[in-house]
Amino acid sequence: MKKYLIFDFDGLILDTEYAWYLAYKQWFMEYYQFELDLNLFISCVGTTNHKFLEECSRLLEVNIDPKQFKEETNRILFDLCSTLSPMDGVYELLNYAKSKSIVCSIVSNSPKSWSIPHLIRNEILDKFDLIITPLIRDEMKPSSLMYKKLMRFYDSKPEEILVLEDSPSGLKSAVKAGLDVAIIENRLTKYMVFEDEMKYKFKSLKEVIKAL
Repeated sequence: MKKYLIFDFDGLILDTEYAWYLAYKQWFMEYYQFELDLNLFISCVGTTNHKFLEECSRLLEVNIDPKQFKEETNRILFDLCSTLSPMDGVYELLNYAKSKSIVCSIVSNSPKSWSIPHLIRNEILDKFDLIITPLIRDEMKPSSLMYKKLMRFYDSKPEEILVLEDSPSGLKSAVKAGLDVAIIENRLTKYMVFEDEMKYKFKSLKEVIKAL
């Protein structure tokens, strides 16, 4: 029996990654009449926008201002995400974990200012014991530093933890920390190539229950 269940946030608890795609797609169409290809967007899922914007700037032969891009796509994104409900299986898995005294936490590249309002709106913030986010860029996934920080906090052993991720960078981060990982596909990451070894692969968080 696992003692700790660690969730990513974007694309796992809420389907925000597809909303990101729609926001980016709208922005590029508005400014450059450019149809953003899904495969190009997927290259930045689970990481930062730096390489993605470099590639878009190269393709369009323009200099995209990262600050402007972030501010304007965030405004679009907030509107798109304002009514998002948790993904399939979130409530069931959290309730099951509580019934078995399994501690649930979040390890995410996104700041708490992004995740916590959504958790409050969907009335699940109190289901999570701890939320770890990067203090500096070097801590961001695929670095393993946040997962190692979590293990130190709980003074836990790797075999006591199951990590739930949806992206290759999240998988790499947890595997480098020596943790078991279950990949839960979403409508974006199901097209991705996962090079690191995972313990499980599921289509819904409901299926995670049978692995606990």
